[in-house]
Amino acid sequence: MKKIENNLELAVQECAELAKWIQQNQGLLIDILLPIESQETVNDEIFKSIDALNNIAKEGISDFMPVGNGATFFPINLPFYSLVIFGIIPGIFAEKMFIRPPELMRGYMKRIFSVLPKMRLTQGLELCNCDRTEFMEDYVDKSKFVLFTGTLKNANIIRKKIRKDQVFIFNGQGINPVVISADANIALAVDKTCEVKRFNSGQDCAAADSIFVHADVYEAFKEKLIADLDQLHVGAYKEGATIGPLADPSHTLIAAEHLFKWRHSIGYGGQIDIHNAIVKPTIVECAAAEDANLKELFSPIWHLCKYETEEDLRKYFDQPPYREYAMYVSLFGTSDYLAQQQHTIVLKDLIIMDVERGNKEYGGYSIGASFVQFNGKTEARPILISREIKRAFFSVYQDNVDVILEVAANA
Repeated sequence: MKKIENNLELAVQECAELAKWIQQNQGLLIDILLPIESQETVNDEIFKSIDALNNIAKEGISDFMPVGNGATFFPINLPFYSLVIFGIIPGIFAEKMFIRPPELMRGYMKRIFSVLPKMRLTQGLELCNCDRTEFMEDYVDKSKFVLFTGTLKNANIIRKKIRKDQVFIFNGQGINPVVISADANIALAVDKTCEVKRFNSGQDCAAADSIFVHADVYEAFKEKLIADLDQLHVGAYKEGATIGPLADPSHTLIAAEHLFKWRHSIGYGGQIDIHNAIVKPTIVECAAAEDANLKELFSPIWHLCKYETEEDLRKYFDQPPYREYAMYVSLFGTSDYLAQQQHTIVLKDLIIMDVERGNKEYGGYSIGASFVQFNGKTEARPILISREIKRAFFSVYQDNVDVILEVAANA
């Protein structure tokens, strides 16, 4: 058991020390990450990791206690920030934190682990390069909380094997549309819409999978977006490219299949470099809101849909397939319909990258976006990992605190 007294003060101090180390050793991390993501993405990972560690006290983890081991299934993107959010910070609550990265990320995670400073926050981490079955049997089974980031399909497979006394926390995916109304600031809307899909070459669950543009401003928006896409550097990240190879080369085949389906609606781009696993910036246009894209695309494909009325938006946002993955919508301008939504979190003139921070809850109120499963109950809601662990194991904290106070009183 970790030392109990002054846990919060010690955790805050160690997080600050690690944040300082990251700040001072950015060059090491850039060398590791730049082969697989753009400089923009690397900078964002480093910034948000430092920010999360420096603001750990905002998570309200006073009187925390280690509850046992933790296990986490890592995503394929943003490996260093994922380590901080899904490994190091939850590790405050764990005796050991077992981490299973995707096979394609194992070499990079090994390099990251090799340069981390030796301190309590990192010493409890264990990198587990094994298949899913072995990880479930040897590590998940002996953990009190389990974190999974990925698809709902895979989460449903794993959650069936989770015991009632284990907390299962799911960070999923959202469709996260962008809506540009007739009264939007077009320059701002184009800038943010370009950013939301160019970031990490579109490989982010926060990326917008459908972009609705009012008919009155559609042509002006498209023209300016194309001008911005023309300026993007495509190629190797080490050579300064913004759009580069996908982390999982097989995703180029998924993109190819998708573009083939929409081949008569490609308004810009449409090329795929299979050899280098690069999907070049592409615009696909859709005429009917109810036919707009509902599929997550881990690639730089901007799916535009022209709309004219609020009813057009309703046809898309009221669909059951959308509701299952409802998360965020970025609204530029105004929309009475979206202003009344209860199932989608509306961001005004912002994209998710503007608001997502490691110490704030993240996700949605749909089962495909995020949920917590514990003691036979499943609740879909935005997630803050430390809060979910504390809620589930509050009695554990209280019992341990009571024992400590009793021992201290009798000393």
